[in-house]
Amino acid sequence: MINKLDADQIIINSVCIGSTVVLRMLAESDQKLLTPIKAAVLQSPPISLKDISEQLARTYVSWVPYSGSMIYGLFKALHPNINSYKDALISALEQSPPSSIPLLIAHIKGDNWVSDESIFNLVTTLKQKSKNVYLLVIERDPDNLIRHGSLHKSKTFGNIVHAFLKACDLPHNADQAARGTESLEDAQQNVSASSIKEWVISPLQ
Repeated sequence: MINKLDADQIIINSVCIGSTVVLRMLAESDQKLLTPIKAAVLQSPPISLKDISEQLARTYVSWVPYSGSMIYGLFKALHPNINSYKDALISALEQSPPSSIPLLIAHIKGDNWVSDESIFNLVTTLKQKSKNVYLLVIERDPDNLIRHGSLHKSKTFGNIVHAFLKACDLPHNADQAARGTESLEDAQQNVSASSIKEWVISPLQ
C-alpha cells in the first residue's frame, strides 16, 4: 500500500512478498525516481520464495521428506515472476547505492513464514546501506490471532509506526507516537544486535 501525502511525500506500507518487491525496487531503481518516497514500513519481508518454503516446511511438515522443495514448487507455480534465487534480494541490496529512505522492518519472533535468521541477515545487509533502519520484533501471539500478515491488528505495531513517522518528521498521531517511543528505541537497538539472541522483543498488545 502507498500512502501519498502529496506529490512529494510517499509512505510505503507493505506485507510479506510485497515487502520483498519494495526492497528490490528501492535497490534497483534510479535513486532520483525514489526522491518522493519518504519512508517505508515493511512487514515480514522474506529473502525469497525458497526461504518461505523452507520455513513453512520446518514449521508444519518437517517429517515429510523434501517438503521444502514441494512447497517451493507450488509457490513457483503461483508466483512465476518472482526471482526466487535464494540470495537474489541480498545480492541486489549489497550492490545498491547508499539510501536515505527510513525503513521500519516489522517481524514476529518465530514467524511461521519468515525465519528469524533471514530477517537478521536482511537487516545486517540493510544497515550497511542506510543509517535509518529499524527492526521491530514482536513476541509471538500464543493464541495465534496476530500472525504473519496481520501485524496491523497489534497496538504495539500501530504505536511504533506512528513513533517512526514522527522520527521521520511525517504526519502522525501524537498519542500513539508517544506510546511507541520505547519500542522504537528497541527497534533501533535491534539493528545493532550481533545475534538474534540480542534482539529486544516488544510485548504483544
